[in-house]
Amino acid sequence: MKKLLMISLALLCMTGCSLKQETQQENTRSIEMPSSSSSSDTEKEKETTQPTTVFDSMPDLTGIRPADGTFIFDDAGILSEKDLSDCNDFAGLLYEDHLINTAVLTVDDLHDMTPHEYAEKAFDDIYGSMGSAMILIINNDTDQDYLYRTGSCSRFISDADENNAFFWATKDIVTDDYRSGILRLLGLGSECPEHIFDNAMIFSDEECAELEDILSGKNTNIAVLATTNSTERTNEEICQDYCDRRFKDTEGIMIMLDKKTMTFTALPEDSVPAELKTALSDAVLRDGKEFDTLCSILEDVK
Repeated sequence: MKKLLMISLALLCMTGCSLKQETQQENTRSIEMPSSSSSSDTEKEKETTQPTTVFDSMPDLTGIRPADGTFIFDDAGILSEKDLSDCNDFAGLLYEDHLINTAVLTVDDLHDMTPHEYAEKAFDDIYGSMGSAMILIINNDTDQDYLYRTGSCSRFISDADENNAFFWATKDIVTDDYRSGILRLLGLGSECPEHIFDNAMIFSDEECAELEDILSGKNTNIAVLATTNSTERTNEEICQDYCDRRFKDTEGIMIMLDKKTMTFTALPEDSVPAELKTALSDAVLRDGKEFDTLCSILEDVK
């Protein structure tokens, strides 16, 4: 494995939940990309018609903060210093604001692996196969680019949106505009929540959407992490890591719901209002009632 896969961001990724990994379609570099097909026509040959609209996934980098970490591994040497910086800064924003374990790898040699296998190994090498992730492989070996998604990225980014974004990103990539192609695909991460991070798959999609709406409307900046702590680390340590990551440049409160112990943890302690602290400590969590309990607790938070 090339040296880029030896670079580890494990210290940036402190999480207590390893998620099922999803397999996406490999995207060959041709201008006509396959559109998504419904379950009823899986036996039919996939269509190759051009999408009628451009998926609006090109991020606006105006005022974006510099990333604290390395997320772009340009082993193929296809990015200029400015392009690499732009892509890395946006990947860093996804890592912090959406808690997406993000990486882009440009490669000239897959070392006899498929794009999926290469991305899966990169996910494990960089992030220990933990958390919600989006690993993009720009593959100059076989020209089959690949987006590996897990967790919230497989949940909130549809296959149709990925295929649409790949169609237009491919137009960029075949003209050597790698920056635009990479940013267009990374822009899919903006579809994922910024306040509710359900790594334990406790809430339904509708409940996640409702919680995101509730938390977005609060004057107090609050994020909720639902996870299963299967590590030797304490809930306080994990919650603190996520709090530091999500609220790196701003004040906010991270509430962690641990499915294993059915308890809440909220940090930083000096920022948690007394009434919220009491409500969380008094809460009795039961399977299937987590959403109602959390909504009830958040109801009185301004």
